[in-house]
Amino acid sequence: MLITALKKHFQGLLKARFTVLWFDPEGDFLPLLEELYASGLSIRRIESKGQLIRLRADLLHSPTPTVIYLPWKRDASETDLLTPIFPLASIFNDTLFRFLSDQGVAFPEDAKTRAAIKDVLPRIAKQSIGKGEGYWKKVLSSLDAVREELLGDFGEKLLDYLALPAQTHTYLKKNEIETFFFGLLASRYGFEGDPINETPEAIARRLTAHFVIARAYSTAENPVGFPFEKLIPPAHLQESCEAFLRRWQDSSYVSAFNRLAEQIESQYSLKKWINTSRLKQP
Repeated sequence: MLITALKKHFQGLLKARFTVLWFDPEGDFLPLLEELYASGLSIRRIESKGQLIRLRADLLHSPTPTVIYLPWKRDASETDLLTPIFPLASIFNDTLFRFLSDQGVAFPEDAKTRAAIKDVLPRIAKQSIGKGEGYWKKVLSSLDAVREELLGDFGEKLLDYLALPAQTHTYLKKNEIETFFFGLLASRYGFEGDPINETPEAIARRLTAHFVIARAYSTAENPVGFPFEKLIPPAHLQESCEAFLRRWQDSSYVSAFNRLAEQIESQYSLKKWINTSRLKQP
């Protein structure tokens, strides 16, 4: 949908003028350039000021229908070299957010949610390719839907984190999806991670305790005097915690669970409480 809409828009601009000057200072559309090239649209990407002198000569003396992609603002000093071209060119300087809005994509009304989406919109746009018009409605239905789209299979990412905390944390940071990962942990399981002040290994241990405590509490039918009440997730998230713990124990990552469960036992004394309450482990 997006590549088709962009190509159609630029073709319309090229019918009016031989040249389109496309200003994209934030790099919103950069992840889409290869797909636009592949679609048959003529694009010339300029990456440095030095290329502009040759470009100006080409456009003035032998113009051909071309979209010129420029990685700076329209009023940047570099653009002064193209002043003679402006009367001959159409200008495109929409942000990706504005272009998608003009195409009828509906964004959430909440300002904070919109801001979070704008920050990662180029990546979402890249992932939208080939997924049909219903993609945007599905992905933008909530911030959690955006997070899941960026993370892929969140459950698998979480299992990776628990099994290999340091390596997975490095991957999340490198791909700039760390915030989305911990956002989903909070909204789906009620777990507040602190990656700034805690090591990945410490987070993995505390997260293991979070799931185990949630199960112990719900299995015991919400007992009075439970020793870790402050760590119990909200009632509406307890079933999700239980479901993930079952998935973890039934997966190939079970050895990681056994290792972490042993590490947290001394701190949370779960065996002692289970034995005292005669709670049967599932």
